Amino acid sequence: MSETDRPYRATTTLCEQIRIEGKLVSLDMNIVFGHFKTKEQALKVSYAAQSVTYSSSDRAILVQERKNTQSGAVYYVYDEDIEYLTLKKEKELIMGKPIDVTEPGSVEKITEILETGDTSYLITEDDLEKIDFDMDKVNKNFRDGFEFQNICYGSVDIRE
Repeated sequence: MSETDRPYRATTTLCEQIRIEGKLVSLDMNIVFGHFKTKEQALKVSYAAQSVTYSSSDRAILVQERKNTQSGAVYYVYDEDIEYLTLKKEKELIMGKPIDVTEPGSVEKITEILETGDTSYLITEDDLEKIDFDMDKVNKNFRDGFEFQNICYGSVDIRE
């Protein structure tokens, strides 16, 4: 069965804070994995992504499905299936210092932002830019077995 017979790919976005040239930055990694016949199958697998970890021996990001709801399959994701992004400087200036949820008053600040609809913390595609990052840099920033934070899931039609 060819990729054209399975045109849908599952997606997930990972977000981590790392240091680049001594500065703490937000690194988003949009990854695609698997090949599926339907959008629904791709979404089901994307939502079932139980853990997303880094494997230094494979130099890949591994996406593991939940064993109790899916097949428990493991997908190996390499640079060609990852888009590395960070916030544009302009958006960083609007947002200000990142909210540290461990600091007193942070929950109240987050609640206020949500209740008032403050868009300064709303991040859109236009607020992100591609950065020069690859699996070599992932290897320098994350230890073997590091578990990434999944922040969103979806699917994409590779024919578009």
